[in-house]
Amino acid sequence: MKALTSFFAVLAIVGFSRVASADDVSSVPDNSPRFLPRFTARLDGGLAYRALYGSHFWGGEITATGGVELRPGAILLTTDLLYGKTEFGLTTWNWHLTPMFEFRFNRLRFGLGPSLGYLQIARVTTPDHPLYDLSFGGVGQLTVDIVQYDVLRNDGRPTPPHAFYGGIRFNVDSYLEQNDSHATTYGPTFMVGYRY
Repeated sequence: MKALTSFFAVLAIVGFSRVASADDVSSVPDNSPRFLPRFTARLDGGLAYRALYGSHFWGGEITATGGVELRPGAILLTTDLLYGKTEFGLTTWNWHLTPMFEFRFNRLRFGLGPSLGYLQIARVTTPDHPLYDLSFGGVGQLTVDIVQYDVLRNDGRPTPPHAFYGGIRFNVDSYLEQNDSHATTYGPTFMVGYRY
């Protein structure tokens, strides 16, 4: 997991530094309007699927995101909550907190980040004492802007557009149980949302 975290960090730093260095070394004056950093907030929701121990659970997931829009992309902090049922009808909760580095390619956006999570599954025999555990993993997501709203600042400079978007998010989480055996959940979320 340390290697996974290092990979995410290096990828983000290299991506942002390459864009910044390209601007710094330019010797030709550029009087065209430039994107300026601004606060962004997002809210999305959708259908989620997770596989666990050869079993699975389905549910609805809602995600709230805040961060800063930059010229090459965005630096974000997301939190999501999944409520679902296993194939045996047991109630499941799954939560994540994820710092994310996102890269923008016109209407497409691609994000990666490490995540801290929590999973809770109801027991059949003791409903008041559910199974639960903390996790560490990674999240990747790909979104596409369906409808964009261009925004101009008071000084006339453009900023990254607001938009309604759709996409897919993929979570992988590793859990350490009390008997020191590892469990892993993984699966996609298909979502739609709005970016301010």
